Amino acid sequence: MSLVQEIQDGKYVSDKTSSTSTTSKSKTDSTKEMFLQLLVTEMQYQDPLQPTDNSEYVKEMATFSQVEALNSVSDKMNELQASALVGNYVTVTDDDGNTANGFVEYVTTDSDDILISIDGKTYSVDNITSVQDSSYYEAGVLASAFSSAMAKLPSVSDVTSQNATDIANARAYYNALSDYQKTFINQSDLAKLTALETKLNASSTKTDSTSSTTDSTTDSATATDTSTTTA
Repeated sequence: MSLVQEIQDGKYVSDKTSSTSTTSKSKTDSTKEMFLQLLVTEMQYQDPLQPTDNSEYVKEMATFSQVEALNSVSDKMNELQASALVGNYVTVTDDDGNTANGFVEYVTTDSDDILISIDGKTYSVDNITSVQDSSYYEAGVLASAFSSAMAKLPSVSDVTSQNATDIANARAYYNALSDYQKTFINQSDLAKLTALETKLNASSTKTDSTSSTTDSTTDSATATDTSTTTA
């Protein structure tokens, strides 16, 4: 754009070269051009008897430059924040209102929009409704698996020694979780596991006691028979 341009009816008229290049300008460039249009128009229609001090125009240009710089910094900050989403589990809605979930694969820009990729499909970062870091997501999945396993175990009243292996595996699964992951475990599932273990241990102790009593009775009977034979 040249320093001197034609003004018609208070509007800036660009030449052909300027018009062609304007179509490829970014939003920031367009905003700057609009500001210059207003500034030129203001200069043209100022009161010739009381012209505006040149220092006022300098101040306006300085103010615009500051705002432009702040907008640029803000855009960069938004891009950095979006980049931090890579590897996180997010929930987004598309333009049709459909919900999608998945891990952010990468972040890119398209014109003035910042896009994230989930399973090969891009969504606007403005459409994100929730964000979960990988550790949060993993803990939730592990807790869900534990809950499903507990649902397959019998009730406390129906538990038998045949369920001992499954109960032991459930306890080993829980013990392998980190302290953070354990906070996601449903307390009712954990209470059920403890109750099943208690019932199973009680049944095992009773069985051992009965077996010991039977063996003692058998030994006593054998000793009696031997004594009678000897006599």
